[in-house]
Amino acid sequence: MIRRHPSRRLVPAAPALLCAALAAALLAPGRAGAQTEPFGCPRYVDVAPIADVNAPAGWSAASRPTRRWLRGAEMFEGDPAANQRIQGRLVDQSRGTTEWTIPPGSQAPTLVCLYQGTDVTLARVVPYGMRRCATSFARPDPFRRRTEEDNPNGRTLLVLCY
Repeated sequence: MIRRHPSRRLVPAAPALLCAALAAALLAPGRAGAQTEPFGCPRYVDVAPIADVNAPAGWSAASRPTRRWLRGAEMFEGDPAANQRIQGRLVDQSRGTTEWTIPPGSQAPTLVCLYQGTDVTLARVVPYGMRRCATSFARPDPFRRRTEEDNPNGRTLLVLCY
């Protein structure tokens, strides 16, 4: 998103505006002419916490999947186990906007998605050509319509790369 400066030069818009515009564009249904798929953290993950349970004779152990909502993200250079974190910067605390700039020459920047109430994380290498990732809360529907894609506990966090 580019805006005109009073001096008539084109300058980039504020990062928070970029993130909001990007989220709106990527999440709009039926995007016409989209060339690439959006890349970011899934809004939620369904976790089925079953472990080695020694059930008494005649009983069987089972568990139902529990939906865990996105609570944040981290960015790493390469394998997250190596702990080479790419530092993000807080752009707007009230909107939960943090932005990471992928350094030039980065070989395998990896986005790690964190979920509420679980130690389950999802990690994926950021596709080549994407230079930034940002978090932001989804705007609430003005008519208060909800879908299964909306966090029932409050605001829905988005993490998108562009």
